[in-house]
Amino acid sequence: MSKPTIILSLESAGNICSASISINNVISATFSVYLANKHDKLLAEFAKRLLNDLDISITELDAVAVSAGPGSFTGLRISGSIAKAMCFGGTPNLIAVPNLMAFAYNCYKNINKKR
Repeated sequence: MSKPTIILSLESAGNICSASISINNVISATFSVYLANKHDKLLAEFAKRLLNDLDISITELDAVAVSAGPGSFTGLRISGSIAKAMCFGGTPNLIAVPNLMAFAYNCYKNINKKR
């Protein structure tokens, strides 16, 4: 049996502050709030709680995915800083996801499901 692919995703480009963990491309757990100006207080705590709740250590993560914008400059700095700190040393990998490409990919997937 192969090792599962585990990715921690962080989103803070807008008013939504969100963290989730996906295992083999399935979202296993997520924390999300719609509050402006709370990202600095909540995002790292969300990531910590997800890892604790699922009994996953940072070393078990394959990657940390973070929104790369466009969006709130301060929000992007917060999630980027958290992600870079978790990936310091090269493990896990850091993945920057441009928000517009993520939206386009999701639309593409949904359109092709209906065919």
